[in-house]
Amino acid sequence: MGRNIVYVSDFFLLRGMNIFRLKGRLKYLIKSRYKKGFGVHSPFMYHLMTDVLECKYPYYCFDEIEDIRCQLKPAVRKKCLPRKYGQMLFRLINHFQPECMLEFGMGDGITAQYLQHASGSLVGDYLDRVPNVRCVRNLLSRFLPDLVVFYPDLSADGLRNALLTCIEDADKRGKTDAIYVVCDIHRNPEKLTVWREAVRSANVTSCLDMNKVGIILFRPELEKRCYLYRY
Repeated sequence: MGRNIVYVSDFFLLRGMNIFRLKGRLKYLIKSRYKKGFGVHSPFMYHLMTDVLECKYPYYCFDEIEDIRCQLKPAVRKKCLPRKYGQMLFRLINHFQPECMLEFGMGDGITAQYLQHASGSLVGDYLDRVPNVRCVRNLLSRFLPDLVVFYPDLSADGLRNALLTCIEDADKRGKTDAIYVVCDIHRNPEKLTVWREAVRSANVTSCLDMNKVGIILFRPELEKRCYLYRY
């Protein structure tokens, strides 16, 4: 029962949201589950949730990066990915050790710090302007990414062009070990529609809807399932 309790402190996160995001957040707080892997039967997904996403190990660089965040102006700090999601990205990279990463959209300096500290050997590129399908395909022709990050500033059309083209490319090239991290999937109905289109793709097996961030996986050994995951 405890997993469905909406705590009073959670409502402070709802201030300033539009009606769509407010409804989505309330639905997420009520219906999300699987905290600490409860109810998860897949060994891979259980390990991902408990040993990677929910790991509390205080890596050496976390305090250093958060000190930088504190020095930013409030307006700039507000645009940065929240601390727990930046640290989640760090743990994903640290655990899976991807060799190539692509980024779509305008990232923020704090998230970049987490990405850089996780693995200094990552190669790849980023596209910070509004991506069209031709630009995305051109980028993919030069890289075979293990990790792709889609930042919050992408419009719904930009996200559709980047995300669906990357999924199509992963299918064509048989890339099954890639991880896609999609930020702000519940910002508006249009972006949520793109997310739902993406997770219905035939080669997408499992995904995690964490409200603020979504994770897409392609591993064929996983069942087709989307986890509304309390994070």
